[in-house]
Amino acid sequence: MPSNGTSGKSLEKSGLPPAATIASDSSRAEAVQHGKTVPINGWDTQGRRALWVGSDRQARKLRYDSPSKQREKAEQAKFIIEGGFEPPVRSGKKMGIVGKIGCVIFLALLLMLGNVCFQALAYRNHINIAKKLYADGKYDHAQVEFSLAITADPGNSDAYYYRGLTEARRGSLGNALNDYQKALALDSKNYAALMAQASLHMRMHKYEEATKDSTALIKANAGYVQAYRVRAAANDYLGKYDEAIADSTAYLNKHNDKDAHAADALAKRAFAFDQKQDYASALRDYSDAIAMNPRVAASYSGRAMVYMHMKNFKQGIEDCKAALELKANDPFVFKIEGLCYAGLKDGSDSLAQLDKLVAAYPTIETHRIRGDERFNVHDYLGTMEDMGFVLGAEPDNKVAHTKYQKAKVALQANAPKTSVIADQVAHANMPTAAQLNQPANVLVIQGYKLMVAGDIDPAIEYLHAAVKAMPTNANARRYLAHAYLAREMNADAASQFNALSAMQALTAADQLAYAKALAGDNRTQEAIGVYTNLLACNPKIDVARTKLIDMLLADGSSHLAAKYAAEGIEQSPALQDKYSKLFEQAVATKSTKGVM
Repeated sequence: MPSNGTSGKSLEKSGLPPAATIASDSSRAEAVQHGKTVPINGWDTQGRRALWVGSDRQARKLRYDSPSKQREKAEQAKFIIEGGFEPPVRSGKKMGIVGKIGCVIFLALLLMLGNVCFQALAYRNHINIAKKLYADGKYDHAQVEFSLAITADPGNSDAYYYRGLTEARRGSLGNALNDYQKALALDSKNYAALMAQASLHMRMHKYEEATKDSTALIKANAGYVQAYRVRAAANDYLGKYDEAIADSTAYLNKHNDKDAHAADALAKRAFAFDQKQDYASALRDYSDAIAMNPRVAASYSGRAMVYMHMKNFKQGIEDCKAALELKANDPFVFKIEGLCYAGLKDGSDSLAQLDKLVAAYPTIETHRIRGDERFNVHDYLGTMEDMGFVLGAEPDNKVAHTKYQKAKVALQANAPKTSVIADQVAHANMPTAAQLNQPANVLVIQGYKLMVAGDIDPAIEYLHAAVKAMPTNANARRYLAHAYLAREMNADAASQFNALSAMQALTAADQLAYAKALAGDNRTQEAIGVYTNLLACNPKIDVARTKLIDMLLADGSSHLAAKYAAEGIEQSPALQDKYSKLFEQAVATKSTKGVM
C-alpha cells in the first residue's frame, strides 16, 4: 500500500493499478548513484511518481508527491537518507474549531477529576489519622488533623461534626458549638451533630436550646432515643417535672438494656418525683439506679436527699457516706449530710459538714444554710457572720435581716456589761493598757467578740495590739482589716488585707472585703483585679460579679462588663433577669460610645 495512507481500494476506483513492487536493492543503489528517479514497475500515471533520493542503506519509506489538493495540500517530501532526518507525516484532515474546544473541555474535565480524586484521598487520610488520635485521647493533635480534613473538603458535614466533638473534649465549648452549627448548615439531617449539639447545650446550661434540639431529633424519628434522656434532664433544670418524668419513661421503654444510660434515666426520673414530693416513687427509682450502676455517687446523694425529705435522717447519712467514698469533697453531699445531722439535733457534726460546704462553695445560699444552723445551736456570732454575708449581697433580704437581728439580741443578752451591741454607735469602754498587755491569742479573741458585737473602736484597739504583739498572726490581721473596713478606714483595711495575702490565701469573704476597701480608697483598678481573681476561682459568687460589672461600667470598660454579664447569665439561672439587664446596659453603653 502507498505510504501516504491512501487505501488500495481508492486507487482501484481511480483506475490505477495496484501498488507495485519496489525496485530491487541493486536498482535503487544504481539510481542513487546516478541521481535518477526510478518509477515503480515502470508506471507513472497522472503525474504521480515515486522518488528515491539518497543512499540505499537508510531508504526505508516511500512518499508521494501529488498535485491534487482535493484531499490535502500538496507536499513534497523526501527522505534525507544521509542526514537521517525524517519529516513528520500528516494524516487525515485538519482539526476544526469544534474539535479543539472539545479537546480543551476534555482536558479540563480530566484535570477536575484528578483534583477531586486527590482531595478525596487527602480528606480520607486526614480523617483516619484524626480519628485514631481522638481515640488515643490526643485531642489537640486530632483537632489539627480534622481542620486539615475540612480544608481538603470544606463541604463535608461530618468533618465539622468530628472537629466539634474534639473541641468539646478540649473544653473549647464555643468552638464546638460553631462546628456543630456548620455541620447542620451543610446537612440538616446530620442527626449525630444535632445530638451532640443538644448534649453540648446541656453542658453550657442552655436548657431551652437543649430542649429544642432534642425535640427536633424526636420528631425526625431518627432513632436517637437518648434525645428523650437529654430532654428529661433539661426539663428537670427548667422545673418541668411532669415533662421530665414522661421523657425518662419514654426513654426507658425504648431502651431495653439495663446499663449506665438506663440507670441515669432512672436517677433523673427519681429527681423529678422527689421535687413533686412523690417520695415513694423517687426512692424506688434511685434504688433501681443504684442496683444497675452502683458506682455513681449522685445516685446515693440523690437518695439521701429523699431520705432527708422523708425525715429518715440516719439512712440519709449512710447514703451520704457511700457517696463520699465514690466522690470525695462533693459540696452537695456536705449539704445533705449537714442537714441530716441537723435533723438529728447533732449540731457539732452538722456544722462540721456545713463548714466544708461553705469552704468549697461560698455562696449566698450556703452561708444562709449555715447561718440557720448556727442560730439553732446558739452560735449567734456565727449567725451574724453568715447573715451579714447574705445581707451584703442582698440588702433587702428580710429573712436574713430578721435572723441577724435575732442573733444580735441574743448575743446582747449575754454580752459583758461594758459592751452594748448596736448598729450605729459603739458604747463599750476602751481597753486599758493593762488589758492590752496580754498574749496575742487572747487579744484576738476579745477583739473578735467586740467586733461582731458592733463595738468596733475597742475591737480595733485589741486587734491592733494583737498584730503588734504577733505580726504573723493571720487572724489578728484578718479581723483588724474587717474592723477597719467597718469604720470606713479603707486605706488601713486594704493594708491589712495586703499583708494577710502575703501570709495565706484570702477567703472569698476576705477578697470581697478587700475589693471593697480598695474601691473605697479610689484604687479602682486594684479592686477590679481582686474581683476578677475571685471570680476566676469562684464563678458563682454573684455579689462579686455584680460589683465587678458596676465598676467596669463606671470605668468605661463596657466590653468587659458585657462579658461578665453574659457569663453571669450562664452561671446563675436564678439571676438571669438581673444579668440580662446588666448585659443590655453594657451593650447600650458600648454602642453609645461607638456613636460618639
